Amino acid sequence: MTMSKETDAIRGTSSVYGAVEPGRAFGVVSTEGVKVEYRLDLTGQLLSDLVILDAVIPADTAVLKAVIVVEEAFNLAASSVVEVGTDGSEATNGVSILEANLESTGRTDITSQLAGTFDAEAVLAADTTIGIAFSAGSVSDASVGKARLLLECEKVR
Repeated sequence: MTMSKETDAIRGTSSVYGAVEPGRAFGVVSTEGVKVEYRLDLTGQLLSDLVILDAVIPADTAVLKAVIVVEEAFNLAASSVVEVGTDGSEATNGVSILEANLESTGRTDITSQLAGTFDAEAVLAADTTIGIAFSAGSVSDASVGKARLLLECEKVR
């Protein structure tokens, strides 16, 4: 069963409908002093639905590094770009994950693909809800693909 997300801009709320499947949560993997690593498990189905649950990076946090670890290659449309970042402005405030990053297995440092409030160790001014979107392309086959996006962050205050 696929999930869907409904957002009410007037009330500032969102609701998720459908069965909750594992791998949709965004959370802390490890902490070391002021450094925190967040992990988002990506699947072909998640990229098809574009729904993440409980995804917030707290205020006064700077994103230092982004790494994508692909365990099973995805099947995406040509020139696809997946954006993960500030909900509603992922392409300008987040990290761009290119088709080439997702269609081959292995670990890739994608820190150079950080943008906006996620770039150059900028400090998030407020608690930031994380969203996911395609700025180009789409999923060709939602039944394949498995990866982890790791964001190394630092709490500055």
